[in-house]
Formats: sequence, structure tokens, C-alpha cells
Amino acid sequence: MNFDDLRSMPARVEAMLDGVADVRARPYGDYFATVEHLCHLRDIEAEGYAVRIRRLLSEDDPQLADLDGGQLSRDRNYLEDDPREALRAFAAARAESVAMLERADAAAFERAGTLENVGRVTLARIVQLMREHDAGHVRELVVIAALDHYARHRARYREELEALCRIPGISASDPGAVRVSAEATARVLVGHGIAGVRLLEVVGAHPSVYGEVLVGPSAPTILIYGHHDVQPVGRIDRWNTPPFEPLERDGRLFARGASDDKGGVMAHVAAAASYRGAPPCNLKFFIEGEEEIGSPNLGSFLERYRNLLRADAVVLADTPNFDTGIPALTYRLRGMCQVDVEVRCLERPLHSGRGGGAVPDALAILCQMIAAIVPPSSTIVSDERFRRDAGLLDGVALLGTREQTWTVGAITVIGIDAPPVDQSFNQIAASARARLSIRTVPEEGGHPVRPGGRDVRPPNGEELVQRLLAFRTPHARISARVVKSAPWWITDASGPVFDAARRALAHGYEHEVMMSGSGGTIGFVGAFAAAFEGTPLLLMGVEDPPCNAHSENESLHLGDWEKCIRSSIFLYDEVSHALR
Repeated sequence: MNFDDLRSMPARVEAMLDGVADVRARPYGDYFATVEHLCHLRDIEAEGYAVRIRRLLSEDDPQLADLDGGQLSRDRNYLEDDPREALRAFAAARAESVAMLERADAAAFERAGTLENVGRVTLARIVQLMREHDAGHVRELVVIAALDHYARHRARYREELEALCRIPGISASDPGAVRVSAEATARVLVGHGIAGVRLLEVVGAHPSVYGEVLVGPSAPTILIYGHHDVQPVGRIDRWNTPPFEPLERDGRLFARGASDDKGGVMAHVAAAASYRGAPPCNLKFFIEGEEEIGSPNLGSFLERYRNLLRADAVVLADTPNFDTGIPALTYRLRGMCQVDVEVRCLERPLHSGRGGGAVPDALAILCQMIAAIVPPSSTIVSDERFRRDAGLLDGVALLGTREQTWTVGAITVIGIDAPPVDQSFNQIAASARARLSIRTVPEEGGHPVRPGGRDVRPPNGEELVQRLLAFRTPHARISARVVKSAPWWITDASGPVFDAARRALAHGYEHEVMMSGSGGTIGFVGAFAAAFEGTPLLLMGVEDPPCNAHSENESLHLGDWEKCIRSSIFLYDEVSHALR
């Protein structure tokens, strides 16, 4: 039998020890510190495996004592031990164990005894247990080394994030800047040793960025999705600081794109780089350049590059957390449909003194139609955190709970074309137009209802068009049409991959993970679900409620960003282990 893997274990551990600055730091409550790993390996080898091997070779049917590693750590105060001395003692004990195994003949490996808390074991089974024990410690030490590497290089990742935030890659209006953003993102990946970095192109589309860290064909593969494009800045006078000049204030980094989604992208780049080129799984990066305009070409990208992007699990790193410091995995999204309705009454605007009271008012009729379709609610809900996050004014009551923004449909007026108040004068508008946004949810038992029984199932787009066209009035011509739509999405967030993700986020944030829905419609999720049917989709991100994504003064909570990076380091390990 070949025992080279057992013999080389001390050298492998020593190589990892050289990469850890603080050997007494515990990465998470149920993880050993590095020095505890070394002492545990030393004592289990010297007092456990070496003893068991010797007795199985020299006694008939021995009774073998088990050892409680956790209790030994507490009793012997491993945190105070010298790690180098513990490593030398482990190496000596392991060398003794291997020497005894190499001297044993084939028949000896069938010698059996009884191991306390395990049962009947042979010498061959003891060797198997040694290998499993080694693998568990190597796994945790690799994670510890990655966490330590991140902690020592966090300033570099922060600088790179700020440099990306200085690029105004607004996909809605500036294709040149978006390409600059893609090229800068690619350089960051290259700078961290990520291989195969290139821009992915589709005719008529902004470029995406690809990169990979491949550790072997037998390892599972995780695809990480994010986007490098950003929203327009909105009203510049509402920004407290220039949107493309990152500034830290009160533990938050203010800049357009800081949380949506350059912070999310850099969290995973930092996590991957912290493994120093050898993560526990294959990693692929796909960083889109069109998310903020609805990912119109994502389907084409996924079709063209399907084989390149194929993976065992997909991390979609662009969804919000439940609250600051409270991580979330998003498992359901509402659908969306936009409908435009227009009311026309006149060939041209008319002086209100000449026609008021006799000529129909297109804007008033439009308001009547909207009021009939979106009735007011008498429901009053008390939720101070939701009020704060939504920015509700004093004295204004909520209509529903935060959870209802995931689970209950809604119709919202998102735009009206009418004369602005500041530019109005005494005339009757010839026409008026509105855009209505429908948020749809899956039907359960017919359709969803609010508590209290009121039917809130919104119509689909075609149903709403028919309702609008059926509005009876002899005073106007009415037209309506569906502008765009996207389906709702929901997944069964159970199974080993989701369990692994929950553990990873709990480790990184040191807080229980919330399983959350989203009231918004994230178009790229449906595209990935269709392109990679059956592949687990893990929706996570760095946004918290105060981050103002898509609004003025967008910011990133830097403490949560670091927690997301730590969570991602844990994630690659946990998901990789779950998929093996």
C-alpha cells in the first residue's frame, strides 16, 4: 500500500501555516484556530492513531479508546501552545505511524479490534479514518488561510473597488464608458491571477467580462454572475458628494455602483483571490454590462457562451440582504409587466376658458381610469423598520407588510405624460398618457389574497389592456398596449447546495440567514433559470436597505461588504463540499 499522502500531511500543513499571520484567530465559532488544528493533529496522532496501529499489530482483538478532540482543546488550552513545536511533534508522530504501516504485511491490514464510539475496525479502516481526518483538517486550514490572506490584503481590494466606482459606465447612455468599465474590470481579474480573462461580445450589446480559476476536471464548478454597468446618476443636486468620486462616511462608501453591483463583483474577486489560485472548486466569472438596462442581450450571451459558462451551481451576486448585518438568500421574485394607456380627446390643446365645462378633459379621464383600476386601500400596517427603509413621510400609513412586496401582486402608476405644473397655463390638454407597472406573483389555490380576504390578484398585461379599453366613456378615444414584461420566479430553496449557502452566510455574517423574496423583477434570474435548467441558483448580494441603489447617494456598508467577502470564502468551500 502507498502511504505517501499520509507521510506528506505535515509538510502540507506547514505550507498552509506559512500563509497565516494570526494562528490564534478563530474564523468562526465552531472552527478551530490554526494552532488548535496543529495541537489536535499532534495529540490525535500520538495518542490515537499511533496507539491504535501499534495495538492492532501486536494484540488480538484489542479494545481501542476514542479521543474527544474538542475536550482535549479545552482541557489542554491549545490556544497557548507553540504552533511550530506542535507541528514538529505531529510530524514525528505521523512518521512513526507511517513506519509501522509500511512494516505491516497484507494480512495485518485485516486484523480487527473495537474502536470506542465507532465499532469494529480493521487496520485498513484505521488508515481510511486517518485519511478522512486529514482531509477535514486540510479543508478548514485552507479556509483559514484564505480568510487570513483577505484580512492582510483588504486595503488593496478596497482601492480596486474605488477605482472601478470612478468609471461612469452608464449602460443607458454611454457605451464608451461601459467598454472602459469592462476593460478595467478585466484588468482587476488579471491582476489577481484569474485566468482566461477576456471580453465576451454579442453584436449590438455592451461587453461582458469572463474569467476562470480552474483547479481540475473532477472539482465542481461555480459560476459567479455580477454586472459592471451602473444606473444614471439621477438628479445631481441631490447627491451630497460627486457620484463618481468614492467617499467613505460613517462606515459607508458613497458612489454610484458601490453596492449595485461593483461591490458585489469585487466581493467575489476578493474571495477567489484570497485562495491564492487554489480554491476548493472551479470558479467562473461572468460580469455583464447591460443589467441596468434590463439585460436585453443576456439570452444571446448565454446561448452563445453556454458551454463556456456551464456550472454545477450559479451565484447571482446582485440581490439585497434583509437588513444591515443580516444576510439573505432570495428565493422568489415578483413578475413585472408595463402597460401604456393613452386618452385622446382633442386634435390640439384648447383654451380652458373657451372649452372648460363643455369639452372633455383627457387628464381627468385618465385619472378616473387609473382610480378605477388601482383602488385605494383602507389597510393600515405598523412596521417602523419598513417605514424607515421605504422613506415614508410622517403621518403616511403603510398599506401592507414588507413580506407582501414579495408575495402579493400590485399595480403602480410609474409615469404620466401631462403638462408640468411649472409650465402649465390655461388650456385643456389634447391627450394624456400613463405607464402602469404590474407586479405579478404565482397563483396559489386560485390566486393570492391579502389577510382579510380581499382579492389582490393583479391582471396580466393583456387583461389590463382589455380592462382599460373597456372603460366606458363617450368623451375620449382610449388606446393601451403592453410595453414589456418578465415572469415571476420562485425556486425550492432546499437541498445540499442551499444548505451549504446558508451555512456559509451564517459563518461570514455571524447571523442567521433570512430566506427572502424580492418585490422587484430581476430579469437576469429568469434568463439563467431557462439557460441552465435544474442548476441551483443562489441569489445573494451586498445591498442593505439604506444603500439607495438606483437613487441618489448610493452607498455600500463597508462592514457588510467585508462580511460578504468572508461569506464567499466560506461559500466556495461549503458548496464545493456539498457537490462532491
